[in-house]
Amino acid sequence: MNWTWSDIGDIVGKAAPTLGTALAGKAGGAVGAALADLLGADSTPESVKSAIDSNPEWHLKARELELEMQKAVLADRDSARGLQKAALAAGKGEFQNWLAAGVLVGGIIMLGCIAFMPADGLTDNTRMYILGFLTAAMTQVLNYFFGSTQWGNRNAKLTAESPSANLYSQIGVRG
Repeated sequence: MNWTWSDIGDIVGKAAPTLGTALAGKAGGAVGAALADLLGADSTPESVKSAIDSNPEWHLKARELELEMQKAVLADRDSARGLQKAALAAGKGEFQNWLAAGVLVGGIIMLGCIAFMPADGLTDNTRMYILGFLTAAMTQVLNYFFGSTQWGNRNAKLTAESPSANLYSQIGVRG
């Protein structure tokens, strides 16, 4: 059988769901190469499948890679927050805050204007396009300043309490 990264993703997804999804996606080759490296195999789906078949503890390696991927995502988010904090400490981040406030206040005013504008002022398609754009822009601003950090902290706590975190502590991997 000719194995693909998607096929390997189906197998690995049972032990490490995030990793399985990544293997089946656009980054499958890169993620597969990282998994192959951990398993001591060549960077081909067939070689990884052979390594999985011959290594009864392959799922530990898969979960280790999944944890490293999650750490990279969290580190990326943390560096974005650190950049904002450093800019504010240096007195250079005020513009972003004022811009964010302007987007929110301006968006609310525009939403009100569109909601109460006479029906013959705008076509329904134009009205929906503007409403979609404004709500998306406002959501991005709110997520950056409020939602993402709170959700990220909750997600980090849930990850630390997950069964995979207990698995890592049993095999000596520190998070």
